[in-house]
Amino acid sequence: MKVTSHEFEKENIRECALFKKHVYHASKQLRGKELERGTILLEDPNDKTRFVVADRKEVFFDKSCVEGLDDKSELLSDELAEVLLEIISLDERLRLFRQRVRESSRRVTYSEAELLRPRTPTEGADGRPRSRRSESRSAARRDEERQKLENELTLQREQIDNLTARKEDLEKQLYEKECRSVRQDEERKKLEKELELQKGRTNTLVEKNEALKKQLSEKDTHLAAFDQQRRKLEEEKVRLMKTQKVFQKKLNEVTQSRSEQKDQLTKRLNDLQENLDEVRESGNEERYQLMERLKDLQEDLDEVTQAREVAEQQVRNLEAESIAKDEHMKELEESLSTIQQALDGRPKESCEWVISRDEIFLTDKILGEGAWGKVLLGRFRNCKVAVKQVHSLIRFPSARSSFEREMEVASRCRHPCLLQFIGATNDEGTPLLVTELMETSLRASLGPQFQPLSVPGIYIISLDVALGLNYLHQTKPLPIIHRDLSSANVLLWRHGRRWRGKVSDYGSANFIQQRMTPGPGARVYSAPEAATEDKQTIKIDVYSFGVLLCEMCTRKFPDPDRREEQISQVKNEEFRSLIQRCVQPDPGERPDMQEISFELEALFDPQSEMEDDKPSIGEIEQMLRSAVIETKDEDQSKEIRQETNELHTTSSIQPRREIPDWIIPREQIELTGDWLGKGSLGLVFRGKYNGFAVAVKQIHETLLSLDSRSLYEQTIDVASRCRHPCLLQFIGATRDEGFPLIVTELMERSLESFLASRSLSEKEISFISQDVAAALNYLHHKLPSPIVHRNVSSANVLLWLQGPQWRGKLTISIATTFQQETMSTAPGDMLYSAPETVSSRQTVKMDIYSFGVLLCQMCILESPDRERREEQVKMVTNQALQEMIKRCLKRDPEDRPRIEDIVNMLGMG
Repeated sequence: MKVTSHEFEKENIRECALFKKHVYHASKQLRGKELERGTILLEDPNDKTRFVVADRKEVFFDKSCVEGLDDKSELLSDELAEVLLEIISLDERLRLFRQRVRESSRRVTYSEAELLRPRTPTEGADGRPRSRRSESRSAARRDEERQKLENELTLQREQIDNLTARKEDLEKQLYEKECRSVRQDEERKKLEKELELQKGRTNTLVEKNEALKKQLSEKDTHLAAFDQQRRKLEEEKVRLMKTQKVFQKKLNEVTQSRSEQKDQLTKRLNDLQENLDEVRESGNEERYQLMERLKDLQEDLDEVTQAREVAEQQVRNLEAESIAKDEHMKELEESLSTIQQALDGRPKESCEWVISRDEIFLTDKILGEGAWGKVLLGRFRNCKVAVKQVHSLIRFPSARSSFEREMEVASRCRHPCLLQFIGATNDEGTPLLVTELMETSLRASLGPQFQPLSVPGIYIISLDVALGLNYLHQTKPLPIIHRDLSSANVLLWRHGRRWRGKVSDYGSANFIQQRMTPGPGARVYSAPEAATEDKQTIKIDVYSFGVLLCEMCTRKFPDPDRREEQISQVKNEEFRSLIQRCVQPDPGERPDMQEISFELEALFDPQSEMEDDKPSIGEIEQMLRSAVIETKDEDQSKEIRQETNELHTTSSIQPRREIPDWIIPREQIELTGDWLGKGSLGLVFRGKYNGFAVAVKQIHETLLSLDSRSLYEQTIDVASRCRHPCLLQFIGATRDEGFPLIVTELMERSLESFLASRSLSEKEISFISQDVAAALNYLHHKLPSPIVHRNVSSANVLLWLQGPQWRGKLTISIATTFQQETMSTAPGDMLYSAPETVSSRQTVKMDIYSFGVLLCQMCILESPDRERREEQVKMVTNQALQEMIKRCLKRDPEDRPRIEDIVNMLGMG
């Protein structure tokens, strides 16, 4: 087994580790044999960890480093290899140190023997008599030799002193060598004894004995010469004794210093040994960990391989199924026309957004016109609305499918920054789309007849558009892409002295997973990838938003050929930077609408800018103080008992099987801690939903039973179906294990808090009562069955500013239900309730009674009192309103007017 030097180098340490294993096993067979140069010997039989190669370079291996090694040892880490290399390096240094000790010991022993041998004064170095001349020459030579010997002795002493410190560390090895030498001497004596016995036994060895005698005589001659030299050296030794005393003194000093160095080196050697043991132990642990990790990786590899085989088999099966499905699809396409004809003959399923054409009254006033048709001013249930009359060219099946898709998308979207969708027709006539009525469009406001938008105005409108688009993009389970954002599709309404924006027209909107159509919307606003079908994402709306923002800043119609020139004309640095990021050719480099919303909110706070549009600070403080609905303990406990009774009576209503579209994740709702009010059912906080300020109602924990959750979902289901400008816009609600949260648009204040701060003018009473009556008219004519509010009160009427005028919106109460469903007794606030609320004969006329109480409260500024009802009615100074209130408060429900009659009496007809 050959050994080469490269096996001890760093880059081959892994092979060296495996080599040591073979050395350990091969040493048992090679011990005690005469081997050729280049083989491995075991020098010390008692030490199985020390090996010597043929070139006499000692290498020490720890037996524990080679035991248990196998072919996987070459997978040792580089760190373990470094440890093995350090061990081999330390062994090589120790071997060189031992060799130097042996050579120094031999030279020192010979020099001392020569110096101590006695010589006669007249005897030369060769033992012959010296002449006078030779004596002088000899004296000179002796002086030179003495000087050399002294120098050499000094050097030897220094080397001895240097080696003395390490001598003790080698005593164990020297003792073992002495033991071997003693054994060899004993064996030699045995051989000599046997030789003497053989001499006495045979005469054939006489000649050998004579030769040996001759050799012995020669040796005697040599010994005599050596004796002469010894005597001379002894004489020289006597002469050198005096010099030696001086050297001895210096030697003692050097010895003392060497002893200190010896202690230091011994301590250092012990530290190195401890470090070596620690490194070996850590190396063994790491090797074990690596082996365990290797086993785990091998198991993982086997599992992945098995899973891959299963997946490949599944892919093959899916490919076969795909081929079969393609064939089946061809068969289905062949029979599609027949099935379509059969379906056309069946009655269509009514959607919740469908309204009757007879309920829509169109005027001749045209509000706008587009590719799909024109927008007219109209009335729906005596409320002014905008009605989009779709072109007759859109009445083809494919175009009608797109129209129904727009209605479906619009019915699912609820956000204050989106144009509120009320409903649409879906019959054989020209489709009519009904939405809330806005004052103007953004495109019209950019015309010369309007004043240029200020920087705060641009901030507010762009933030409204960003929040509306962000809501569409965050819609679950799939995002909605608007795909037709333009200044014509951003409608404006006046909030105090500021314009606010709402996104409209979902004609090109689509869910992201559905099949896209190329070239949606206006091309001057479209992103480059809008012309393809498979690369459309929510980032195309981001591109259109950037173009729209540039149009607001420059008041110039977008031009795709002059896009960069128009952007450079934007003076505001923040707007220009945002526009440049939005119109990047690569969709991946554009920000999303949530980032844009956060950036606009950070640049400008619309709430602080609109402080001047709100009432005075005193009115606001009074509003916040009076917004809290305080209830006495007795009344509150009574209401809770009433609500509990209501929960049990309505629990028979079966929930809808499909997943409601009003569910929103709890993590998208942020409660700011600003408390707006409280009631027996829970607390109302100011919050944020997708970055937009909203009102969040948290249902009380005492109502979190199974039946109450059923009623909660029933109420939310009712609110999700109601869309009217005079109803508080419902956005969504949670449906999980936590406290139920209901999210609605945020209003300025409640009518109850307003009445506590000041009185209403007749004009304000007229507007607010018209709004409440219009909302009730919408609910009472809801199909397939009317909706009874059952909790009309000043606390459930919220106010907002339309320009300088206060307008009202009616909230959907938890007591609201459909007329045909099972009623519960004593719903809502008992101060506003009709007499029949204690019985099961509850109809829409009970809302008429509550409306009369509310109208009386607005006129006299007193809280309702059941005991003083007639007295309070007489306090109304306006005779027409007093007469209307009396009719509404008739005890017999049949004697009360219908809600449409009240609308006509209020001048809304």
